[in-house]
Amino acid sequence: MIVYRVILGLIVFQLTMAGWLVLRQAFTRAGLILPLLAFSLWSFWHYNHHYLPANYHIALKSIKPHQGDIVDGMDTLDREREEGQEFVNPSLVSP
Repeated sequence: MIVYRVILGLIVFQLTMAGWLVLRQAFTRAGLILPLLAFSLWSFWHYNHHYLPANYHIALKSIKPHQGDIVDGMDTLDREREEGQEFVNPSLVSP
């Protein structure tokens, strides 16, 4: 998933930046990156424990087959409610 790649990129960037600052002998600034690294790792842990489990559950209504609701191979659940309505892009309508 994209979250793993973003967190991995963030951690690699922070480690690289800390190493580059150490090479430039900016030890204080390199040390200030360590709390950011700890926060990034904590955010990754928090995502895995609180948001990721919700991805394994899906509403049964969304997978229940309905008669005549298949449009181009996709199942639309709100077909009766949306029938007869025309979609208007809100960005193209002036107030």
